[in-house]
Amino acid sequence: MNPAIGARIEELVGLLGGAWHPAPCPYGQDDVRQYVTDGRGRGFWMCVDRRQAERESVPWRQGWDGAQSRSVRVDAFGRYPEVPGHFTDGARPRIGFDLMRPLSSLAKDVRRRFLPQFEAAHARAVDELHARSSAAELRAALAESLTARFPQRRWHGELRPGVHRVSVDLEPHPGACADMEVRMAAELVDVQLRNVDPRDLEVLWALFEQRQAERLAAAQCKDASILDIVSLN
Repeated sequence: MNPAIGARIEELVGLLGGAWHPAPCPYGQDDVRQYVTDGRGRGFWMCVDRRQAERESVPWRQGWDGAQSRSVRVDAFGRYPEVPGHFTDGARPRIGFDLMRPLSSLAKDVRRRFLPQFEAAHARAVDELHARSSAAELRAALAESLTARFPQRRWHGELRPGVHRVSVDLEPHPGACADMEVRMAAELVDVQLRNVDPRDLEVLWALFEQRQAERLAAAQCKDASILDIVSLN
């Protein structure tokens, strides 16, 4: 990066306050990006247009009034935790500015228009990372419990991000097996049965009918309670 541009970016970072300071890029040093961190896991880049960064001198531009002035375009955007499957939040704030504006004014803009939004998005990414990690642990625990119920264990593991696969043999019927996909935070399980004796399916149908009857009875009881409360009022 042009030394004058790099020095000006560092001066700007020094005006941001708090613990923000320039640091080496986590992914390797770059000739157009300056990494900035607070030393507590949060960080963002200040990226200079490559053509400007590679020039030996700070470029000039012609303004609307015909006067010439220096101009260096910089974009600031955040770095987020390595969330498996990527961070899904679409609100990733960024800000663009002319580095040759007065640094005190630039620092004020960055503090007002970028840092609060970036810090909020970073917090959401951390929450999402923790939620996904917790959900993965729940899926793995349920997969272990499902596999442990059958003496003829076959395989279980992460099929793809967010889905844990369980395959088991169903004894005593030769060739009978079940493939199960545990989804979300172990809240849903997709089950595919193969080579199952129809008499065993009758047991499953009876169980599902019983559960459905229990859910309907519970819903009716809840509705009746609400009506009682309304009538009392």
